[in-house]
Amino acid sequence: MRDVRLYPPRDMPDPLVSIVTPSLNQGGFIRQALASVRGQTYRRIEHIVIDGGSSDGTIAILEEAASNPAIRWISEPDRGMYDALNKGFAMSTGEILGYLNCDDVLTPWAVQTAIRALEANPDADLLFGDGLTIDESTGRQRLALIPPFDARAYAVTGSLVQPAVFWRRRAFDRLGGFDAGLRFVGDLDFWLRIGSTMRVIRVDDVLAIERHHAGALSRASADRMAAEATGVRQRHRAALGGESRIPVLMARARAAIWRRVLWLRFLRWLPGRGAVRGSPWAEFIAHGAVTASWPRVIAMFIPRLGGPFAWDAVVSDRAWFAPQEPAPPG
Repeated sequence: MRDVRLYPPRDMPDPLVSIVTPSLNQGGFIRQALASVRGQTYRRIEHIVIDGGSSDGTIAILEEAASNPAIRWISEPDRGMYDALNKGFAMSTGEILGYLNCDDVLTPWAVQTAIRALEANPDADLLFGDGLTIDESTGRQRLALIPPFDARAYAVTGSLVQPAVFWRRRAFDRLGGFDAGLRFVGDLDFWLRIGSTMRVIRVDDVLAIERHHAGALSRASADRMAAEATGVRQRHRAALGGESRIPVLMARARAAIWRRVLWLRFLRWLPGRGAVRGSPWAEFIAHGAVTASWPRVIAMFIPRLGGPFAWDAVVSDRAWFAPQEPAPPG
């Protein structure tokens, strides 16, 4: 794994960041997504919302939010989420891009962390960090520490935490955007297309909080999503020349080893609540009110049996999501 520089000399102007949010009848969540972008410690951000014709009151929320000149939105029918994202990025003017679904939020330091690392690594085209998932119905939490990117491995197993990913416009333009023909895993396809020819780096910090809820696309259409992911992975494996069984086993072993390595690194830093700038997971540990359940952490390392113990192994007591608000009448 190549070293990733975190902080470049500050002799360059801050680049503009464009964040696109696709939306359709998400009025109960969208205020929090908008607020998480407005609350970034990095200020040069434009936020573009592409609404697919909501009828639940989302439009009233967007009209109110658009009093901020950094927020723009349109509402019109589209051909799905990835078509909406392509529209949004075509409207955008930023050098660094990312997208945030209505039901997720960015950590306040996410954009700042991403920009500084990309500035320090000018040959990198895509950056990703870690994420925390919170189950809305139970309140349980799962910290996702994501292995370094290798296209062959990710064409077999795993993916990135979608809102914790940022990339350069040059990469987006070179690839022609997302595949609008995909419904569920256009992001995985995009990461693999970038990662097969361009440099991808990871940063050791939590950049996004994902909300799991009954209406989430990944839960409501799990079988169709899995089938689409299988097709996308097979296509990329064939392109990379990795259809034999041995690379599959190696990729899965790599993912398991890296998860354990990252967890050991994270737990080493966890007691350091006064973590210094630039140390691993510094912002999350310092500002996330993070605690560990050591019995769960230990059980999590049991091969094949430890997965369920990852839930609540590490918990952040920061209030990431305000209580869900009903959308105003449409």
